[in-house]
Amino acid sequence: MSKRSRLLLRIAAALAGALLVLVVAAVFTLQSGWFANYVRNKIISTTEESTGGRVEIGSFQLEWSSMTVRIRDFVLHGTEPAGSAPLARAALLELKLKLFSAWSKAVDLQYLGIEQPQVSVVTLPDGKTNIPEPKVKQQTSSNTSGLETVVNLAVGEFKVSNGLLRYSGQANSFGGRGENLRVLLD
Repeated sequence: MSKRSRLLLRIAAALAGALLVLVVAAVFTLQSGWFANYVRNKIISTTEESTGGRVEIGSFQLEWSSMTVRIRDFVLHGTEPAGSAPLARAALLELKLKLFSAWSKAVDLQYLGIEQPQVSVVTLPDGKTNIPEPKVKQQTSSNTSGLETVVNLAVGEFKVSNGLLRYSGQANSFGGRGENLRVLLD
């Protein structure tokens, strides 16, 4: 074997070794409590900035092998008075993510499941509702607001079950399921 061939073989082995170390590190990172807490905090901060509301999460579970996120007792508070029902509440939010599915996005939402959502829109004495305004109003470098980034989603499959919408003293139940949902903010 020539000197050049041995050098190329060593470089290839070093690159393969470095790639293996990166893969192992990525797997350990995805399984860590640190990563789950990072994702949880990112969900809370993004939702709060985009909606202008305050978010509470009862429990958070990240199943890294299937890239499934389960959030139990999700609550979004709007501008409703203390003691009133929150703007939105869901017993369970389940999201199945797909990493690096397209060149333009790092994450795709394959599945969105919402169990027992309750939406309570309250009309306040000044005529406004409890629906908050986004905290981030200026345009980002991508020319979309934070709310547009959250709402401008494509969902492969979705299911909403046992929902309840309260508005002006009336309650209406809702639910649904479908595929290839595309939500655009206008």
